[in-house]
Amino acid sequence: MRANVLVFMPCDDQYDFAFVQTYLNAIQLPKGIGEYRIMYQAFKNIVGARNMAAKFVVDNKYTHLFFMDSDNVYKAGTLVKLLSHDVDVVGGVYVKKIQPHYVTVFRRNEKGLYHFFPPQELCEVDALATGCMLIKREVLERLKPPWFYYKPSEIRGYEWATNTEDMTFCENVKASGMKIYVDGSVHVGHVGKYVVWPDREDRVRVEPYKNG
Repeated sequence: MRANVLVFMPCDDQYDFAFVQTYLNAIQLPKGIGEYRIMYQAFKNIVGARNMAAKFVVDNKYTHLFFMDSDNVYKAGTLVKLLSHDVDVVGGVYVKKIQPHYVTVFRRNEKGLYHFFPPQELCEVDALATGCMLIKREVLERLKPPWFYYKPSEIRGYEWATNTEDMTFCENVKASGMKIYVDGSVHVGHVGKYVVWPDREDRVRVEPYKNG
């Protein structure tokens, strides 16, 4: 079946120059694979923006929803590689843009969620951030809205914090019997005062950044 992907790009201020330079090459699909539509969305409430996109995908029968965050840097072929896995939910690897630069991929053990740096292959995980996440429409149809919302954190060492909308979404996906994967070969840069990339476990690569 040909893919029909809604590429959703929320932005709370402005699109970083590095994002603008890279996102089109990241979402190009070879002939015969499918097509995409881009939805740009300014927001003051990221939860509302993500729920709006999910509802749009369900109502308009897109095959997939692909989240791309406006402060990320993507490599060419990102979308087609994620589509090739044909799984419920799959994403790429990136790290927090401010220190500590922990990886935003998680697995769960008896003590709760912990940060997991994946190998260069497809791995099943328990949660990952939405900044590079591909979701099948059937996943959204099986879950009841709202798909994204906040709740108290379960991450070890961050119990004081809020569990963000991406973590609660992943928790509900797993609870419904569906699976979440990360492609450890899909690396994404995260833009702050510089661009920080995942390198290998407990290591990051930092590049200078100029916004234009």
